[in-house]
Amino acid sequence: MRCTMRTCIRVVVAALAVTVATATTVSSASADTALEFANEHSTWCLAVSGGHGDGPIIQWGCTGSDDQYWYWDSTGSVVDGGKLYLRLRNKQNKCIFAVLTSLNGAQLYAKDCNQSGGGDQYAELWDPELVGKDSHNLNMFQYHNYATRKCIADEGSSISWGGAIVGWDCLTHDDQYWYPRPS
Repeated sequence: MRCTMRTCIRVVVAALAVTVATATTVSSASADTALEFANEHSTWCLAVSGGHGDGPIIQWGCTGSDDQYWYWDSTGSVVDGGKLYLRLRNKQNKCIFAVLTSLNGAQLYAKDCNQSGGGDQYAELWDPELVGKDSHNLNMFQYHNYATRKCIADEGSSISWGGAIVGWDCLTHDDQYWYPRPS
């Protein structure tokens, strides 16, 4: 379908307005607005192995500890293909990083958020895509990584505490669906 110049400009301006509004809303997020993110399949939360510092991202019982509270940070964000990619940062100031590989099953890690704009800055950027509602009518999301195009997944659909959280091709599986837990 073709559009007139005026119609096309209106569509582009409207899309930019939505992107700016989204970025403005997200950039105001902070550790004060952090949430736990639970997996639809296992019901366990995203956590850092050992509960603090740098380390592998795992699923763990939702305990309310700072390594399990995450918020969206727009620092270094990228808009690509109409999607807004943001950092997923926890209350300990660690970001979730994807290993730069095209292979499925690469462990995700928490480490200091990249401030330098170096080569791996895109490995910490994620796009939250709304995929529907869970059985409790909570919004479910799938998180796409900018650098790898992989999604955050519960490896092997594990229901075990300590199960690895990995990057995997984005599929319509509940082990890749996450919902913010109500406080």
